[in-house]
Amino acid sequence: MNNVIKIISKVPSYYDINEAFKTLRTNLFFAGEDIKVVTITSSDPNEGKSTISLELAKSISQVEKKVLYIDGDMRKSNFADKIVSSGSIKGLSHYLSSSISIEDVIYPTQYPCLDVICSGPFPPNPVELLDSAKFRRLIAELREVYDYVIIDTPPVGSVVDATVISAESDGVILVTASGNLTHRAAREAMGKLERIRGCRIIGAILNKVDVNYKNHYNYYKQYYYSGAKSSSIYEKFDDSNI
Repeated sequence: MNNVIKIISKVPSYYDINEAFKTLRTNLFFAGEDIKVVTITSSDPNEGKSTISLELAKSISQVEKKVLYIDGDMRKSNFADKIVSSGSIKGLSHYLSSSISIEDVIYPTQYPCLDVICSGPFPPNPVELLDSAKFRRLIAELREVYDYVIIDTPPVGSVVDATVISAESDGVILVTASGNLTHRAAREAMGKLERIRGCRIIGAILNKVDVNYKNHYNYYKQYYYSGAKSSSIYEKFDDSNI
């Protein structure tokens, strides 16, 4: 068994933030029992998707669901800054480009129900590795072991990695930063995902909300996304100070 990885949380332990993640977790549960593998992406960089992906995985594990967090950003991951390990770490790129086993890249954490797969060294051909039979087999095998698999991916507006991964997922959540993204850019990002056969957009998260704005009356709510085929998750979440 691999050494335990310690996750260093950079999210303040405020009541409102904790409640926002609990509500996001609950909304995900209500999205359906068939939603097990979830891709989380954004339109552009620096919208907070990696923080939200990891914190959501942690929140799900706290209710004794067996969760795997996959750092699927094999281009510009910052997950290494959020963990401490006593030894060298093999990651997703190691597994997809060599003959090592799945067990070699899955690491337990200090949270009993949460395991992680790191991205590994950045390969020259991430799309080819993701769009492979080996990646598809990986996701299929993980479905049999975990209650939820949360995959953090690069921004869908920058590269195609998220669309490739979403084809193997049960649902996609789009993270957008308040004030940083136009309605047109958000629609373009949604359009890229909707064109993927079998891709199911289950919701969006509005991040970096100014909670002091005079018309801001709540941190979170659930709504039905216009044009979506199922109920969507919509969370307002402020991580501006992270």
